[in-house]
Amino acid sequence: NAIRNPLIVKSRIAQTIVISLIVGLLFLNSGSAVGQASVQNRSGVMFFATTNNVMSSCIGILSIFGGEKSVFTREHGAGYYSLPSYFLSKTAVEVPYQIVFPWAQATIVYFMVGLQNNAAKYFIFCAFVVLASVAGWAMGIFFACIFPSLPVALAATPVILMPLMLFSGLFANLDTIPVWLRWIQYISPIKYGFEGMVKNEYTGIQLYCQGPLPVDGKVCIAEQGMDDGLEIWACALILIAMVVVLLGFAYASLQRLISSKKSSAVHRKTKQDRMAFMCRQKSDGNL
Repeated sequence: NAIRNPLIVKSRIAQTIVISLIVGLLFLNSGSAVGQASVQNRSGVMFFATTNNVMSSCIGILSIFGGEKSVFTREHGAGYYSLPSYFLSKTAVEVPYQIVFPWAQATIVYFMVGLQNNAAKYFIFCAFVVLASVAGWAMGIFFACIFPSLPVALAATPVILMPLMLFSGLFANLDTIPVWLRWIQYISPIKYGFEGMVKNEYTGIQLYCQGPLPVDGKVCIAEQGMDDGLEIWACALILIAMVVVLLGFAYASLQRLISSKKSSAVHRKTKQDRMAFMCRQKSDGNL
């Protein structure tokens, strides 16, 4: 698509720059601010970075992959290429876009907002933005494969993404969520991306929220219900595992679709042969 239509790449570049500048200007120098506003702005920009990349990547690839699915099944049936070659080539082409553009966006936002001036924390922040984008991309492919048509997938995707966003840890404290609903947070890539960023930013920092005495950043982590013992690297590994599982299910769904198409084709061929045989018998009888 990028080669046939370079406007896609140009629009993606423009989108990345514009959104990054808007977010950067909105939260400009929040890292150097004092008071509760600093904490609110830091958390807000990290949540936006996670949610925006998950949802935009999901909807973006869903629109492309969902539209190509019927073409793929037809060309696969004609023997042009196999499922593994198509799936691997599609992944190899798309993944770099899910790395380069989110990383560029994360870089612009990070320094405009003024998050911790630490190289390791910068790279960790960018890594989580990229992982959020890749996780959203994998979700989009999965949804495109399991739903029968693109309109159905586009209608169902927001319904699925909304609870995942609500259970991410920003809108509701994770410790106060009813027990019978808490399982939703564990399948939310937004939750693990946001939690990884929060723990990265609020670890090793002193914040002045109320009064003259500084508050350890870990207090902010605890107040959001994220003091669950889950390390930053564990959040990253969970996101990677989610990507692998989602792509695995997407591949299996495509394999099942191909098998059902083959079965239907064989059934139609058998029926046509039977009808042709009966017509020949009837013709021979008339003679």
